[in-house]
Amino acid sequence: LLLLLTGVVTLSQSAPTRELVILLFRHGDRSPANPYANYPNASAWPQGYGQLTVEGMQQQYALGEFIKKTYVASDYLPSPYNRTNVYIRSSDVDRTIMSAQTQLSAVFPPTGAQVWDSSILWQPIPVHTASAGNDNILRSYNQNCPAYTDTKTQFMNSKEYKDTNAKYQDLFKTISQATGDTVNLNNIWQFADTTFCDQNHNITLPKWAKDNFDALKVLNDWDLKINFGRKEVQKFIAGRLLWYFWQLIDARMNNSVGIKAYFLSGHDVTVIALLSAFNIWNELQPPYASLVMAELFKDNDTWSIQFSFKNSTEGNAFVLPVAVCNNTMCSVSQLKELTKDVTLTEEEWRIACRLDSSFDLTILPYVIAIPILAMIIIFLCCVWVLIIPCKRLGKSKYQRLRTN
Repeated sequence: LLLLLTGVVTLSQSAPTRELVILLFRHGDRSPANPYANYPNASAWPQGYGQLTVEGMQQQYALGEFIKKTYVASDYLPSPYNRTNVYIRSSDVDRTIMSAQTQLSAVFPPTGAQVWDSSILWQPIPVHTASAGNDNILRSYNQNCPAYTDTKTQFMNSKEYKDTNAKYQDLFKTISQATGDTVNLNNIWQFADTTFCDQNHNITLPKWAKDNFDALKVLNDWDLKINFGRKEVQKFIAGRLLWYFWQLIDARMNNSVGIKAYFLSGHDVTVIALLSAFNIWNELQPPYASLVMAELFKDNDTWSIQFSFKNSTEGNAFVLPVAVCNNTMCSVSQLKELTKDVTLTEEEWRIACRLDSSFDLTILPYVIAIPILAMIIIFLCCVWVLIIPCKRLGKSKYQRLRTN
């Protein structure tokens, strides 16, 4: 007799394997970026404005310890540091470069042969940058893009802008009188930023800041959403970052590079750009040292990505589900389809911004002048050709008669 007429065959299935990690994080705590005219606390910031503070270094070191625990302790990333497995890129700004350096000191302290001084458990690790004026990947919001500027200007004619502007006119007048600056809806974030920096460092706030702290927070988040999170601006703000993101993903899927983790040190807007492009931003300003973790997994022939977000130096990261997917992991094809309209190559970004990479605007006067000059020369030549024969003909017809 056949003992097994029917049965269930259980096949052992391996869990999805993590193939790549892209870590995008905001710099740590900093000093105010744009203080107002009569700002009284300049002495509180010995390194100047917009600079990483000691607190910011501590935040980044703690974040580095979390990354080490998550990826190095689990043997995904090797210890000690190996340059063939990781790549670090930062915007060309002091606070982001220093944030990356501080974080890396926690992730990859030297061990064994890498210890070059037993009293200094630190080793140099390269942090790559693009020049500040030529970085439309980590800092595209700060690049020359006329179309993006026009989009923001056009929004100023919208009902939402006008209503918001009218609602806070009294607040703008109050802050203008107190700070010596002209305050409006377009620059209110600067006053909010200075207030938040002072509060974080236990600096006594002036009355106007105390009385309107909540309103400043609301307006700051509103400004971020309008200028960097709207669908209309995503191609300008996130287009090049998405292109870079997919280049890294594709390279790993094609097994053309051995990098296992990319560290990207950026700004709040950089984080917003990536999250909003995938429709997973909560429309709040990302805190200092917040972290986006994009992890690429392979399950047989299926490639998927899972996003997680860590918004404080304490606690763990939490998964960010993408709406177009049925679970916390999204297939690469689904996510590419979601972002295809706002993912731009360099040339596509320049065209979208109304910049022509093949044309140097400095030669525009010459381009205009040369055809005009050529036309003038042609005209003079035509006149010369027509007039000279007439003169000669005139001489041959009218000659003085000889007389005795």
